[in-house]
Amino acid sequence: MRTAIATLVLFAPICCYAQDNVPECEQPRTTSEISACLQARARQAEVEMERVLGELREKVRTIEEVTAGTSGAAASSPLEQAQAQAAWISFRDAQCRFAYAYAFGGSGRDTNAFGCLERLNRARADELHKILDNKIL
Repeated sequence: MRTAIATLVLFAPICCYAQDNVPECEQPRTTSEISACLQARARQAEVEMERVLGELREKVRTIEEVTAGTSGAAASSPLEQAQAQAAWISFRDAQCRFAYAYAFGGSGRDTNAFGCLERLNRARADELHKILDNKIL
């Protein structure tokens, strides 16, 4: 239960951060300005990841339709892809909770967490792009 509450407290602001509320991030001066910038960038990275994930889901669905009924076709591809993404999100959230905790109560907690979210979301979006382009799997 404590973990669920900590996750909500840490990540709830990201899910609700409006795109037009992105702060001026050229030269943030305070920890709160840095955190706001990282939070906005983390949200942008998550939006990009979700966009690429949507493209991949559509590609998987299309392949499923084309290969339905053929020998060796994996009818569970959409389910497997959804399970892989859910597992990755669990990893990301745990890793970024650790980044938050690693500040040991200091003012860098939010910057650690938002920086972690941005970095991992961008890395996942890049990985999904490569899968989509058949460069890795």
